[in-house]
Amino acid sequence: MVDRLLRNVLVYDRADTGRSRHGVRVVCAEGGEPVHLWTAVVRLAGMLLAALPLFAGFLLILIDDRRRGLQDRLARTVVVYSSDARRLS
Repeated sequence: MVDRLLRNVLVYDRADTGRSRHGVRVVCAEGGEPVHLWTAVVRLAGMLLAALPLFAGFLLILIDDRRRGLQDRLARTVVVYSSDARRLS
């Protein structure tokens, strides 16, 4: 239960208000399974590292074909569109 609560706080892999509106979710890059607690912690730390040098870590999103930033590379995650969002658009 604590694992699920912390995962929801760190990176919610299903649908919170913002992500459900945009139809995206975060999954593991290998296999597409939901993000585990340790992966969420690494991704959060990666976001902080990406923001430190004037948000330069987020510039990787512009040149990566899968739109992965520093946080996604460190945590080995990928942001994908949910199937529900594709039906709505």
